[in-house]
Amino acid sequence: VVIAIGSSKRREDRRTMASGHSTVTPACNKLLQKKWDDKTFQSHRSRLMAARSQTDSGAPREFLHIRQNLRKIREQEDRQATINRHNTQLLSRMHTIMNTTGRVDHRNMDWRPKKSLNYMKRQNEVDRVTRENFALVVRLQSIKPQYNAKSWEGEFKTHQHRSKAISTFPPLHVHRTSKAPSRRLSVETKEELKLPQIAERNSPEATRPTTEHSDIQEEIEV
Repeated sequence: VVIAIGSSKRREDRRTMASGHSTVTPACNKLLQKKWDDKTFQSHRSRLMAARSQTDSGAPREFLHIRQNLRKIREQEDRQATINRHNTQLLSRMHTIMNTTGRVDHRNMDWRPKKSLNYMKRQNEVDRVTRENFALVVRLQSIKPQYNAKSWEGEFKTHQHRSKAISTFPPLHVHRTSKAPSRRLSVETKEELKLPQIAERNSPEATRPTTEHSDIQEEIEV
């Protein structure tokens, strides 16, 4: 009884699922049509998974004679073997020469350096040039300078004194500092920096400012 109830329940579930299955064409039995459609779908999926591309997009086959140039490698080995053979021969020859006197007697024991015929003349010329250079150095060291720095310093102080005496305003002092290259102008007192007031032209107060050289200027104008 239990088995019959379970099988009947499964059939009811299949019928319920099949009743909701939609088909493209009309079907007499939706349960069988669903079964056939599922089988067709699974077959289509298996064919898609097993399908292969018609175009070969993989890397081409590699050949050994393309990757490695055997002829070039063989030539390099032959060249290196030739160089090694020549080095060995040269080393053996040098060893033989250093340990023996050699197969050829090329030493001339009677050879003496030749004496120069004008040796004394060239030596006298060198001595003359040396004496002239020494005399020139003595003259340069004993000569007195034509310019006198002390007189220049005195003239400069006289120029500063006269320029200060004839100037109307005090001179400006320049202070140089090692930190900044800019120049700063400073005045000794603030009162010296003030300029005289300028009055109107027609007023009686429009007179020239009095200075220490006003009397000299009046005499010049008269």
